[in-house]
Amino acid sequence: MVGLSVKNKIPRKIQAFSLFESVVAITIITSLIGIGSLIYGNLLKAERPVMYYQLQDEIGQHFEEVKRTKAYLNTIYQSEDYRIEQVVDRHPSNARLLKITYTGFVADKQLIQENHLVANEEFEQ
Repeated sequence: MVGLSVKNKIPRKIQAFSLFESVVAITIITSLIGIGSLIYGNLLKAERPVMYYQLQDEIGQHFEEVKRTKAYLNTIYQSEDYRIEQVVDRHPSNARLLKITYTGFVADKQLIQENHLVANEEFEQ
């Protein structure tokens, strides 16, 4: 033990974070992750597939055709990719109106439903 001095045996102070600094950092990181995951989840929920907009356009075209021809019948429009069901009912609270409900399905899963009102020409009173 020649050459050892007391100077080498004294522990040096180690630079480190305090407990309070660590808790603050973890709190900030957790808050940012929580906010980010909420935004991402809402973005995924709001995103609609392209087929939704195609069905919406097809329903609009079918409704315009029904208004033009005045053929108010229950009908199913079948395509290779989707199915649109048209149901015509009298409006529950106004006999002068017909309620036309369009429901769009893709692979037997309902993707869209729209309600339209038209004048009931059979009602003469």
